[in-house]
Amino acid sequence: MKSNTLLSAAAAYLGLLLSFSAQALDILTTTASLGALTREIGGDQVKVSVMAPPDRDPHDLTAKPSLLSLARSADGLVSIGAGLEEGWLPAVLEQAGNPRIQPGQPGALIATQHVELIKETREGNPFFGHIHKQGNPHIHMDPVRMASMATTLGEWLAHLDTPHAAEYRSRAQQSAQRLLAFSQKASAQLQGAPGVVLYHEDALYFLTRFNIPLLGTLEPSPGVPPSATHLQELMQALRGKRGVVIRAPYQADDGAAMLAHELGWKAVALPMEPAANADLQGYLAMLELWVSTLAKQP
Repeated sequence: MKSNTLLSAAAAYLGLLLSFSAQALDILTTTASLGALTREIGGDQVKVSVMAPPDRDPHDLTAKPSLLSLARSADGLVSIGAGLEEGWLPAVLEQAGNPRIQPGQPGALIATQHVELIKETREGNPFFGHIHKQGNPHIHMDPVRMASMATTLGEWLAHLDTPHAAEYRSRAQQSAQRLLAFSQKASAQLQGAPGVVLYHEDALYFLTRFNIPLLGTLEPSPGVPPSATHLQELMQALRGKRGVVIRAPYQADDGAAMLAHELGWKAVALPMEPAANADLQGYLAMLELWVSTLAKQP
């Protein structure tokens, strides 16, 4: 009788171990683009949650209880870094108290530490706005840098979940190839595209990758709302030039509309992130909106 009890307990314990090993990794990403890439590479072995909704500025979140709950249970965290989330992520990590995803731990991956960054073109106000001394953090707008991140993500997941390492690496390679193929096709489509005025330098990597001139920003310095004086200076500098004004849907439209009207340009709102539940195809569809918009401009 005692032997049967021990066998039953051992079987139950073995079943618990097998059940645990079959569970998907709980991966948290700060942005939807990182979520899309992680979801694509992770496949069925990974469950991805996104912290910053795609319709919100990822600079400006708060440490809400819902974010703390996600952080407490996460097996891994993928963040952008370079100061993008500095206003809210440290508070989330401190309050969540999850040792697996703290900076410097194997479960924490910071994307901007694995690609070359572009320096921002303007100095920020240290008392107001967004200061990114390490460089522009918006790397997700460059499909080539995201291809590099695909490889990095594949290796990171392979080390977190060694039984599925080969699958992660295979999907990472496939994802990188798709991203590079997209970049090559987009380069041909964007030949001769007009210059762009951005609200914020959040698409600087896209413009740089495809040799599209950045003609200015509606913000006088990073994170500082447009002023009447700055808009007047832009109008004077850009009269007679060809271009388009682009902002994210969550950025104010009055300055963009006024500048475009005065210059005879178009003002367009384009997403900076895919849907929160997107995979790689959703991310590429978001970039395709940028390509098709700029390729059609007169």
